[in-house]
Amino acid sequence: MLFAAIAQGLKIERIIATPFFGAVKVHPNRLNTKKQFCLTIAGPASAIPVLALSWVWPDFTPLKFTALLGAIMGVFNILPIIFLDGGKILLTLLEHRLNETEAVFTGLVFTLLSVVILAIAGVNTTF
Repeated sequence: MLFAAIAQGLKIERIIATPFFGAVKVHPNRLNTKKQFCLTIAGPASAIPVLALSWVWPDFTPLKFTALLGAIMGVFNILPIIFLDGGKILLTLLEHRLNETEAVFTGLVFTLLSVVILAIAGVNTTF
């Protein structure tokens, strides 16, 4: 996300980094739909280079573990739940077509549906 923010010419206010996720807070005045989309999609897309390396170098076990963890987190992160990157992408696309209130309401409906589907899928796999 940091490289995406720099490539979009955005002013970076803060960088948050932990072992399992990272975030970049940018100045909101320069954010348009295209820049927001590119910045948000960079998070889940960051797992792709690690996955590619794990196929090139398959004997290195820590890389395999990291690639698997990154893939799982990337897939989960792309779900259309408002607090995840997938939800931000959905809101960005909806706000391009709808007003802000309609976009947020539609995003909340997608969030609720996603949570219900995940709950049903989780219950079905435990029995």
